[in-house]
Amino acid sequence: MLIYWSEGDKISKMKFSSVLILILALGFILMINANVSATPCNSSLECNDGNTLTIDECINPGSVISQCRTTAINCAIDLDCGITGFIGGQYCTNDNSYQNFQTAICRNNGTTQAFCDVSVESRLVQQCSDLCSAGLCLQIICHNNLECSDGNSSTQDSCMNPGTTNSSCSHNQITCFSNSDCGTNGFVNASFCSDKNITRNFLEYTCNNGGTTSSFCSSNLTVETTEQCEFMCTLGSCVFPRTLELNIISPENKTYSTNDILVSITGNGTSTLYSINGGANQSYASSVFRTFLNGTNDIKAYTFDEFGNSIMREVVFSVVIPSDGNNGGGSGGHGGGSSDYLNETFGLYSERTQGSYVPLFVPAKTGGNSIDNGETQVLNNGNSKSSGNKINYFPFILIGLFVFLLIVLIIIIFVSASRD
Repeated sequence: MLIYWSEGDKISKMKFSSVLILILALGFILMINANVSATPCNSSLECNDGNTLTIDECINPGSVISQCRTTAINCAIDLDCGITGFIGGQYCTNDNSYQNFQTAICRNNGTTQAFCDVSVESRLVQQCSDLCSAGLCLQIICHNNLECSDGNSSTQDSCMNPGTTNSSCSHNQITCFSNSDCGTNGFVNASFCSDKNITRNFLEYTCNNGGTTSSFCSSNLTVETTEQCEFMCTLGSCVFPRTLELNIISPENKTYSTNDILVSITGNGTSTLYSINGGANQSYASSVFRTFLNGTNDIKAYTFDEFGNSIMREVVFSVVIPSDGNNGGGSGGHGGGSSDYLNETFGLYSERTQGSYVPLFVPAKTGGNSIDNGETQVLNNGNSKSSGNKINYFPFILIGLFVFLLIVLIIIIFVSASRD
């Protein structure tokens, strides 16, 4: 049979073909996009749910129809089947203690054919020496006191509830059998004084109810005299009078040229005192410098023993301080050089008197009021100067020298002004 298409039919056929091609193209584009962005899984790793009791697979990986499939399995390891060990409580069999022991094994682990193989058996836990009750071995501790002996003579050994499962041994301590078990009698601590006697504490021990569990120790402390002192007791010892010794080493019985003098005393007494020029007594501990007055001084020292006995020593000495103008040095006397001559001629005394200097300028006197002919002129706070017959030329020499220097100065000024 032949079919002929008319021109109109051809045009309709062409339109239909175009629409069909367009639909197929759109479907192909949608299929490509679906393969790129909408695939559920590409491998089985992407399907892992973290459960060890499932097998996770990616079906048709990387395609538009891919999907994850999870299949449950019975076990992956032995522990999935239960514990391997003792289970349940203990029980008695033939007066011995038993307990069930379970063994759990995973066969074909990690596959869909995996299954658990669990077995239970009764195992001996403890072989009882006496008897078993409620799964526990019970022991009869003792049948008599001898079975409780611990070999210690200081204990009283007893069997409580003998021959039963409630039997037990007791070992009660015996504190003492005799007084010597409590301690050794004797003196304790150091000796001490009681009036004029040396005494000491004496400790005595006693065992009460010896050899029984109610025994106990006690002690008694008494004071006993060990020695009677003839004179006195100090710090637990008898003290006898000593021969006191005392010496004043310094100052000595001589004349000193200084006011500051070392005070040094030696003595064997328990305490030493000293006084200066009849003053108050002072305690002496070690050597010390003291200031003494000009003239005659005395120092008295005392030392005492424990009984109040004492001895005294005394030293008398003198202090003479030479004056600055009469000490034989370069500034004193008529033989002291030019300074003495100037001092006596012009009265240029500058002596130190009681810590201060007193400068004087007193021209030498002449005529009826001179210091000649053995007269004594009192200058400078009582210091006296003696002079013989002398003519004072020095003032004239000094004035002439001053005039000469003045003339030379005027000439120099004049010459300088002329040159200008």
